[in-house]
Amino acid sequence: AALALCRGRVLDAGAGAGCHSLVLQEQGVSVTAIDIAPEAVMVMRRRGVRDARCADILHFQGGPFETILLMMNGIGVVGDLAGLDRFLADVPRLLAPQGQILLDSYDPTGTGESAAGAGHAAWTSTGRYLGEMRFRLEYRGAKGPTLSWLFLDSNLLTERARHAGFSCEVIWQEEEGHYLARLTRTAPEAPRQPWGQAVRLPSARISPPAGASRDGGEEASGEAAPEGGWSWISKAARPSRTRAERWALTAAALRR
Repeated sequence: AALALCRGRVLDAGAGAGCHSLVLQEQGVSVTAIDIAPEAVMVMRRRGVRDARCADILHFQGGPFETILLMMNGIGVVGDLAGLDRFLADVPRLLAPQGQILLDSYDPTGTGESAAGAGHAAWTSTGRYLGEMRFRLEYRGAKGPTLSWLFLDSNLLTERARHAGFSCEVIWQEEEGHYLARLTRTAPEAPRQPWGQAVRLPSARISPPAGASRDGGEEASGEAAPEGGWSWISKAARPSRTRAERWALTAAALRR
């Protein structure tokens, strides 16, 4: 399903032995395959991957690409949730304006629920997300380094992606929690204004019209603006204007 969604120039990140890249090449797709293991790059080249490079996506210089492919839980290379946030902030440099990221991962609880829906099951007693894992590979007595890897549920991915300016579409999800998702760029989410915090507007001084008074007495009423700016509305007109209309008049006056 993921390969059928690829379009334009493709970056196959964490390509391994190059199985996905080879399929895309056969379909006439322009694909660059990268892997951090030199041995994997050597295997890809021997198998016929035309553009295979030794690199990791966190430091790769190239692009822009219309599709970034992170299959076999390739997003796990970010290590933890903080690493995911850094990746989402940095990866736009590799993407074309209408580019997409295709990735798969697993719900670490195995329930298919979000971290919130799974309750405490998704978090350890120390507050660590259950999908932030560490492991080490061993083969015939040879031990590799300890690696950090991330598995995350689709709802948590959607939430983190939204904050970074991406929309997340879950293409499919299996009952045990394995899913395929597509990220596309949107406008970054604006920081929320805390309740009760004043927002400073440009100041303006507006002279009251004839027959109006600044103190809101018999003749007129005024809507206060920052730094001593005032908007004046005749008292006779007040009954026919809503509060929203009065604020609109104030804003229009401040812009002049």
